[in-house]
Amino acid sequence: MTVIEEIRGMVERGSQSAGTRGFPTANIRADLPVGFYVGMTQYGPAFVVSDQFHKGMIEVHIFDFEQDIYGQELVVKKVTQFPTDLLCLILQRILRAEGKDVFFIPKNQPV
Repeated sequence: MTVIEEIRGMVERGSQSAGTRGFPTANIRADLPVGFYVGMTQYGPAFVVSDQFHKGMIEVHIFDFEQDIYGQELVVKKVTQFPTDLLCLILQRILRAEGKDVFFIPKNQPV
């Protein structure tokens, strides 16, 4: 697994579409390979998504956090990349425990 010691950047306003689906994210500029990551922010544990559509920008979902941090520096430490299938299962369990009814379907799985 890939481990990155630290990612830091200023939180920028995004489309806010993740927030409307119950996953508010902090967007920061960082060049990570496409994938799912887990790390620790100064506000608590988080998962990080880097996708092919938002090159140079990552989305950080901080668990149990609802503050306005636009324009503030966000630091994510000990960022570990996880295999997509494994992380989907982990996130599904965590989010269900938080009362969110969500499921993930990996790209290679039929719907």
